[in-house]
Amino acid sequence: MNLLIDTGEKETGVAHRAAQLYRFDMEKYSALKQKGFSFDL
Repeated sequence: MNLLIDTGEKETGVAHRAAQLYRFDMEKYSALKQKGFSFDL
């Protein structure tokens, strides 16, 4: 659904393999919501 944007950053200071970090794209979600798409956040 392309609602997540890759930040190009990785988690730091962890003992395990670092996770890739993403952020939620509220603009794309709002556009989908206007078309009737919905899910609970």
